[in-house]
Amino acid sequence: MKKISIQARILKRVFRHFIKPMLVNAGGVEDLKIASRGEGPISRWLSRIIPKADEKIMIDHIYAEWLGDTNAKGALLYLHGGAFLLGSPKSHRGLVKNITKSSSFRALSIDYRLAPKHKFPAALEDAEKAYDWLLQTGYAPENIAVAGDSAGGCLTLALLLKLKEVGKPLPACAVTMSPWTDLTGSGASIRLRNNIDDMLDGTKLTETAALYHGDTPATHPLVSPLFADLKNLPPLLIQVGTDEILWDDACSFAEKAIKAGNDCTLEIYENMPHVFQLGADFVPESKEAVKKITTFINDKIN
Repeated sequence: MKKISIQARILKRVFRHFIKPMLVNAGGVEDLKIASRGEGPISRWLSRIIPKADEKIMIDHIYAEWLGDTNAKGALLYLHGGAFLLGSPKSHRGLVKNITKSSSFRALSIDYRLAPKHKFPAALEDAEKAYDWLLQTGYAPENIAVAGDSAGGCLTLALLLKLKEVGKPLPACAVTMSPWTDLTGSGASIRLRNNIDDMLDGTKLTETAALYHGDTPATHPLVSPLFADLKNLPPLLIQVGTDEILWDDACSFAEKAIKAGNDCTLEIYENMPHVFQLGADFVPESKEAVKKITTFINDKIN
């Protein structure tokens, strides 16, 4: 077993003893939802450590935030994680801010509609609308990247597939962190790694997925990108930790994407938990991963 930093051990314990219980407990999920959207006493405490947005805008009904250098040539469309039920630009602002450090791009983080009130394809429609807005604003496709974590990683890949389906220009590249690519829950790691996952509970995964996809089959390629035709996608960077139930989701997608002829890089981080990049302010392994994301996008955006 590879030795990990003390900071990473602390992060894993925080995930396991604070985040995971709230995700498993229904009442806790509501508490986390309130906090993630910038409301309640937890949010007031978080507001002391979460960086400020550089600019707040509305894209029709979608609230969005710009982060990073306003003079940057490129743009990163960021789609946050949270099982399609939780999260907001505020909850992921620290991570997105870290990605934009030393970058040639600024990031647009959007508050897409959440399930169960807004089921598939609401979140995907919002992602596509935000991408269209970037094009209309003057960003060329070769100057745009898309990225997301967990459910946001699923949404990132679904957006690429949707753009390809309707014949719109694809972005220069895409990045996913611990992507949820198979909402049927068929990956063996959901069972085999459930006891070591510090954040997610594999026994709840298909139930959670159903709150998002509703009457649409979980095998629909825009719900579960793993089941899509993956030919002709832009360059991809996929990061995953070994200590998470979505291990197979990430690895199986990367394998299929490479077989389809795509430029796809899979980076595996030993003993790291789900979306460990959230700890980039103090965890060395997280800082390294985020730096590689920034470098990847810098290299791909013209």
